[in-house]
Amino acid sequence: MLNRTRLFSTAAVLMLLAGVQAQRSVTLSSQSLCAVTGSTVKIPCTYSSSYYRRPKEWYRVQSSEGEPRDLSKDPQYSGRVSVRTVTSDCELTVRNVRASDSGVYNFRFKTWSSGWISAPSGVHLTVTGVLDEKSCWSVTYSTQNICSLIGSSVDIHSYYTFPNRYKVTKVFWFIKDQTGVEAVDVREDEEYQGRVQYTQISQNNCRLRITNLRETHAQTYRFRFYTDGGKYTGQPGVSLSVTDLKVTVSNSGSWKKKLSCITTCTLSNDPTYIWYKNGQRVTDRYINELDVKSEESGSYSCAVRGHEELRSPAVCVFSEKSCWSVTYSTQNICSLIGSSVDIHSYYTFPNRYKVTKVFWFIKDQTGVEPVDVREDEEYQGRVQYTQISQNNCRLRITNLRERDAQTYRFRFYTDDPTGEYTGDPGVSLSVTDLKVRVSDWGSWKKKLSCITTCTLSSNPTYIWYKNGQRVTDRYINELDVKSEEPGSYSCAVRGHEELRSPAVCVLDEKSCWSVTYSTQNICSLIGSSVDIHSYYTFPNHYKVTEVFWFIKDQTGVEPVDVREDEEYQGRVQYTQISQNNCSLRITNLRERDTQTYRFRFYTDVGKYTGDPGVSLSVTDLKVTVSDWREQYMNLICITTCTLSNNPTYIWYKNGQRVSECKSASCSVAAVGGAVSYSCAVEGHDSLLSPPVYSPKNTRAVVLSSGDTEEGDSVTLSCSSDANPPVLAYSWFKQRAAADTLLTTGQNYSISNISSQHSGLYYCTAHNRLGQHNSTPTLLDVLYLPKNTRAVVLSSGDTVEGGSVTLSCSSDANPPVLTYSWFKQRAAADTLLTTGQNYSISNISSQHSGLYYCTAHNRLGQHNSTPTHLDVLYSPRNTSIVPSVSGDLFTLVCRSDSNPNSSYTWYKKTEGDVKIIENGTNLTLSSRADGFYYCKASNGFGSSNSSEWEHTSDTDNSVVKYAASGVTVALVLLVLLFIAVFLWIRRRASLFSNRSEDNSKNNSAPVYGNVSAMTSDPTQTASSEDQDNLQYSSVYFRNSHTQEAPLYSTVQLTEEVEYATVSLAKSRAVPEDEIYNNLKLNQ
Repeated sequence: MLNRTRLFSTAAVLMLLAGVQAQRSVTLSSQSLCAVTGSTVKIPCTYSSSYYRRPKEWYRVQSSEGEPRDLSKDPQYSGRVSVRTVTSDCELTVRNVRASDSGVYNFRFKTWSSGWISAPSGVHLTVTGVLDEKSCWSVTYSTQNICSLIGSSVDIHSYYTFPNRYKVTKVFWFIKDQTGVEAVDVREDEEYQGRVQYTQISQNNCRLRITNLRETHAQTYRFRFYTDGGKYTGQPGVSLSVTDLKVTVSNSGSWKKKLSCITTCTLSNDPTYIWYKNGQRVTDRYINELDVKSEESGSYSCAVRGHEELRSPAVCVFSEKSCWSVTYSTQNICSLIGSSVDIHSYYTFPNRYKVTKVFWFIKDQTGVEPVDVREDEEYQGRVQYTQISQNNCRLRITNLRERDAQTYRFRFYTDDPTGEYTGDPGVSLSVTDLKVRVSDWGSWKKKLSCITTCTLSSNPTYIWYKNGQRVTDRYINELDVKSEEPGSYSCAVRGHEELRSPAVCVLDEKSCWSVTYSTQNICSLIGSSVDIHSYYTFPNHYKVTEVFWFIKDQTGVEPVDVREDEEYQGRVQYTQISQNNCSLRITNLRERDTQTYRFRFYTDVGKYTGDPGVSLSVTDLKVTVSDWREQYMNLICITTCTLSNNPTYIWYKNGQRVSECKSASCSVAAVGGAVSYSCAVEGHDSLLSPPVYSPKNTRAVVLSSGDTEEGDSVTLSCSSDANPPVLAYSWFKQRAAADTLLTTGQNYSISNISSQHSGLYYCTAHNRLGQHNSTPTLLDVLYLPKNTRAVVLSSGDTVEGGSVTLSCSSDANPPVLTYSWFKQRAAADTLLTTGQNYSISNISSQHSGLYYCTAHNRLGQHNSTPTHLDVLYSPRNTSIVPSVSGDLFTLVCRSDSNPNSSYTWYKKTEGDVKIIENGTNLTLSSRADGFYYCKASNGFGSSNSSEWEHTSDTDNSVVKYAASGVTVALVLLVLLFIAVFLWIRRRASLFSNRSEDNSKNNSAPVYGNVSAMTSDPTQTASSEDQDNLQYSSVYFRNSHTQEAPLYSTVQLTEEVEYATVSLAKSRAVPEDEIYNNLKLNQ
């Protein structure tokens, strides 16, 4: 007995020391760091010990043996290191790091009863130059290849480094890497929904856990992290292979078989294999083979330790009769009323058959097909089958009732007509409640026992409560209560705390009246449901007659049951999980449900109210946005009270879940496009906060009561829907080259507006989350016509006999309503037609002249500058005019043509015609007798004059008469000058009253035909006036134009272009002799 006591004491001391040692530790949150020379490095560190710690220090791990030196005392680090010493914090800061600082660093401390305690491994610091900073970027994996079982879980570890001057903004794992396409976080992949978790063990570590592996999860997994200085991806990644287990059978003689448990890849961590025969465990082996003798026939399967539930399909070895089986994980189960229970079965059958049906049942009557428990009314909505592996079927029953205490059997059917099999004797399920039994333990003590009608499975931990308050957790079901500890006691088991026993009053009855609440304060979301739990006790010999919850407690007035309050109609429910428990459930919470709720119960001797009650606060969710650092925003999901149960937050971006954010705050990168964020809490995914979003529905409008005309003032206004509100507005005008920033502000005003302001304007609204442009709006400035222009639509020259169209264009807003066409004339301009175009067919020389058009809109009108219509035609009316000068006689050839004609002179001789000269004039001597004519030519044709006969015996009087005719002509010319001068003055007066846009260089031809008769045709003429001067033409040309005269080849520089003066004297000669008497004397 003494030895046993000593052994126990030694063991106790060892356990105590192990516990003490376990309480002393150093945790370094990084394994390695990379820094650039000259920067500052921080190495996070915490340490724990419940004992006095002295001394403590950071040191550098040396490759050679020797006592490490405290960095704070090392001259190499003098003035460059500091250690935070607040409580258990031991963060090391090294400033102005050097390449020589590269190495491994660790922290250690001592207590009064131990030696140095340090972290198992230190932090490796690498210091590099700026040019070598690339070497600081890395991702390493714990392994390159992993092989795991279908249905199991796998952990894939990554460790990443980067220059310490950057901060990590985002980390994720992905499987598909396409060039030019952003990789997708596996947490957002539908294949992995609810089965992926990231865990950060240390600062630079990120572990990917995938649960319930499927065959499709065989992929290469890569890790990527983002910093404010760039991103980095770990290549080539980790190749995950997923396999199942399979048993192969090979002969090893006539009386022996060799079984192998095989996989499609080599499982990691050298697993231990477990073999089963007809569902019963046979052996654990480190190798995957099993020898089976002929007398050991049956159905065999295998598994690996730690994944016993993931067995291989069973294989029948030797005799088929031995391969039909059903085994249960246990024969007896004891569970609490109100809890859930899982009953496992494993079944085998010959390999060549296929299972067609499986089910559980409770009643087995001979000759009657048993009923599937799923179809039993007693189990409706409380039964579920789960198949973990091929030969496994699990029955789960929830919310157990006392009458669920039955024997449950499993049956399966195969495609063999007689192939059904039932697992007997089945699993006996017992269902019990908890009960406190009180026994005396002397006058000053009571012993309480938490008893059940069957032995609960899994060696539960018992929990004791006094007046509803938790007292202690004990592995045993007993509690001693002293006389000074009277009260109402109850018990429960861990994991089922809500399923308490009825309370028992111990020692003093007065101490047994109580109401306790699970919490004094609850904060819940608007729209959610809340459960408020009360636990009440009273002396055992009384009976409860009524229970209810209320909110308003007025002295002298009976409180009203919340179920009868109109505000709560249809939203309140009472639930009694156990005898002394009453829970209030309020659904679809509203803001006005914020109240203090109290519970009251009545017994056959009195009533009791639980004060002060439970204060319920009801809140909504709201997202606030604040600047975090450049290009990043910090979102915070806030409430007006602290939500209960420390919830996990869910963040949504544009309606899609953001998997990396799970706390109340989330840092996001600023984006240029439309974006919205909202938050929710786990379990209440549908109760999203109102979203915060970048501006949307941005709209630019023109604030005007009517049309905007030139000279007016106008204001453009911008509006946008944004949360948080718009911080700034910017105004732009669209231009072909680049849009121009006009101003900032919600409104943009323009005064004295002109047509140049017309165009498309848009505004941009900015808030902390982004910006948004409005659809451009048209600023339409109205103005009367301007830049009116008349043009001749012709592909070439305008030739007599052809057709021509004149077209008018004008800049006007609103558009031109009508166009009018005019031709300038000396007296008054003539309206020709209306319409944008004016067409002339079979055109003649009379159509030549200056034309202009007038454009009209409802604001006014405007004239174009006149355009000249120049009609070209071949020579016509070609004639010869003679003149005398001394002994010389000059013939002048004239013609009407456009463009001007060129002239050729011909002399007709006997049987021949000679070209004499080119030019307008031909000068002959008095002796040059003969017949002469001239030819006028231009690009459109030619015309010959009549022949002119010249003889040497022509009378000198002819010459004299011609000279006198010339004299008369000169006199008339002076008169004509006076007439033209008066006409020009009158025309200038007319022009001054015309539109400013009419032409100032009027080149219209002017035709003045002056005919003067010197005497009556019957009057007798003197001898000197017997000859009639028929042709004397004077032509004037406008010095400001280049048009050719229409009727002359003799041109003078004057204002009037064309003037023909014809003088006729009466004479007695016939008309056919007009030219015959004009002769030159030799």
